[in-house]
Amino acid sequence: MNMAANSQEIGPPLWVSAATEHQAIHALSQVGISRDAAVGIWVALKSKPAIVLCGPDGSGKKTFALSVAKTIVGDTDWQLLQFQGHPWWATNGKNPGLFTRAQQRLNTYRLRAFLDEAVTAQTSANLFFAVFHKISRAELSSFLLPMPAHFPSGGLIRLPSDLADETTLLPGNVYLLATIDTGVQWSDPEGNRNVCVLFNLKTSLAMKPESIRGAPLPQTNLQPVLHASRRFDPKLAWKNVPIYQSGLDPLQPIRETYALLRRHGIRSHIDWIRDAYLYLGNAWSATGRGLYAEDPGMNLNRAYLFWLQHAVMPALSRHILKNHDLGPALFRLLSRRSLRIPSGLEEILGPHSNGQSCSVSGQK
Repeated sequence: MNMAANSQEIGPPLWVSAATEHQAIHALSQVGISRDAAVGIWVALKSKPAIVLCGPDGSGKKTFALSVAKTIVGDTDWQLLQFQGHPWWATNGKNPGLFTRAQQRLNTYRLRAFLDEAVTAQTSANLFFAVFHKISRAELSSFLLPMPAHFPSGGLIRLPSDLADETTLLPGNVYLLATIDTGVQWSDPEGNRNVCVLFNLKTSLAMKPESIRGAPLPQTNLQPVLHASRRFDPKLAWKNVPIYQSGLDPLQPIRETYALLRRHGIRSHIDWIRDAYLYLGNAWSATGRGLYAEDPGMNLNRAYLFWLQHAVMPALSRHILKNHDLGPALFRLLSRRSLRIPSGLEEILGPHSNGQSCSVSGQK
């Protein structure tokens, strides 16, 4: 059944008006996270078409993923579709491969139908969220790797279980949220960082399972503001940055980080540069207003910290274990910028920080 023809009847409710970015961030914070964490989620949605939530089983990943999606699109089956990821229940069976292939074929069929519905709404501000629960590392790559080359304009892709001559049109109004158990980190060959942002519920968002709650339906339509403000292109994102406003040099913290890494024999990755322009640029509204903080310098520092944590650190953890001077050097760099080290970085730098701490002025 083609649901697009009846979208006025089955789509999300018509809210009074579109929200501003700051109102959208406030709505995201209502699911049980801090405002800074809500800004991080919003910056991720503006920057890339997928978010992966990792953490141990029972940490609230499923509830949080659904809360984020429902905060944006409302409680609608038309724009929000849930998928069972890997059939973990079949792992100890006689033929787990059979059930894995069957689940993959089912997910491919359902995702293709979901993408077809999204194609019909490309001319509107409607966004579509596919939420995959408890995926495996293999599914992380098979469902995400086809996406980077085609965003933000969309394009033809091959989904898992597609035949050689089968392709699916991937529209630019689709988001993918996925949950995966354990603390998975990117490795350079996977390339998943190009298309998605990894959040660890404990270290990245500092969340406890009991703090996560279902999102209430928003009173304003958040889709138009996200649709209009997202910038998957680094050049477009960077246009929002108030360059050299009040003596502000947006690239200074990036240059300092690169210089520090070179002194320790670490080569910078091209993806880090792309992500720096994306995350720092999307931390400002289209009017040049900071999303983390009104003060331009403070907003830049927090955006830089988000970049360091989500773009650079996943690839540096193994270097820190081998090079005992790197952890203290990174800690001193953050200290000079008066930044509070989030728990995700503190777990890595903790053994080298000698129990010291630093804080952002005015940060709660």
